[in-house]
Amino acid sequence: ILNDIVLGRAPVRALWRLKVYINSQLVDPLVLNEALFCAPAPSATTKYILKQASVEQLQQSSGVWISTSAGSTGAIHSAGGQVRPLSERSLQFLVRELFTLPLKGPPICGGPLDDDFSLVSRMPAAALYFDGSPHPVPIQFGDSVTFRPSASPLRWIAPPTSFTFRYNRHAYSCVVPNFESKKPSPSKY
Repeated sequence: ILNDIVLGRAPVRALWRLKVYINSQLVDPLVLNEALFCAPAPSATTKYILKQASVEQLQQSSGVWISTSAGSTGAIHSAGGQVRPLSERSLQFLVRELFTLPLKGPPICGGPLDDDFSLVSRMPAAALYFDGSPHPVPIQFGDSVTFRPSASPLRWIAPPTSFTFRYNRHAYSCVVPNFESKKPSPSKY
């Protein structure tokens, strides 16, 4: 594969990322997999106004996942989101455990995002976690957090070996190194 890279024949693909703005200020770096908007303790109640297109809804939940296609096989999928092709630029979001409150209109629980998507904090302190980091970005009452697909993807060289497996009626493409197969050692138990 090194020769293919040097000669420019290696397959280069786009890997789309997520741009996050807090009160119109871009947060660096761009997010590769997912963002979680939640209370400072992720299992606590999160209060916010969800804005999608021209619809706004005051909600309480355990938080909101926002994912790129690269992150669609991780946390958002475990929570019920859809696995998306890596080549897809659009994002998806999923509300975690929406509380049954009187809502204005049908509940907005998740789906694909091609346009801006915003959450406005309605609590004294909230948090944004990016790509599984244990260090959140603090959010204050009234802060507006906007998520949008990045216009500049990462360029990555697709490995030559891959396989597809099925789980829960979804197909996943996984890259595996070209190692010799080894038999597992017998269990001691």
